[in-house]
Amino acid sequence: MSNLKQIGLAVFMYADDHSETYNLAYHSSAYGFTSGYFHNVLTAYTGDDAVFVCASDPDLWLNRYGSDLSYVQSYKLHPPGTLPSSAPLRWVSLGAVKRPSEAVCTAANGDGASPNGQLTPGTHGRLASPGYVDWARVGRFRHGNLANYSFADGHVSSLSPGTIIDEAKYWANW
Repeated sequence: MSNLKQIGLAVFMYADDHSETYNLAYHSSAYGFTSGYFHNVLTAYTGDDAVFVCASDPDLWLNRYGSDLSYVQSYKLHPPGTLPSSAPLRWVSLGAVKRPSEAVCTAANGDGASPNGQLTPGTHGRLASPGYVDWARVGRFRHGNLANYSFADGHVSSLSPGTIIDEAKYWANW
């Protein structure tokens, strides 16, 4: 939980410096950014990228930029920044979230190397299918029969796999 708490604090520090908006989940050089994932931006606030690796992660993800990641961010709060470069990027403001104590911000990564996340209903292999659901990228069994989540209000909680798939409660809060 400590890693997620530190990541959550970094998200708020980022928002404080960026007009009260959440960071993007990842971003593309097509928009003039240095390509990378959320940890590339948030490391400036955590002081160390080790916080983005969980000691309990059974399938640590080595991303295409050469960094290990154990976590993913909700696309509802942290949209991807890889839209066609002609499309406007969409940042989410802190004030747009109606139920921040229920809105998942950051969660354990379920990248598909083990059957704990991406290989769940609504996905196909490592890529989202037409039936994609937001919780499909989440490693829902990292700590026994629980996983830890940080929320838009900054708190961290452990939830069961059956609980977190409630899309109306945890993944659509505006």
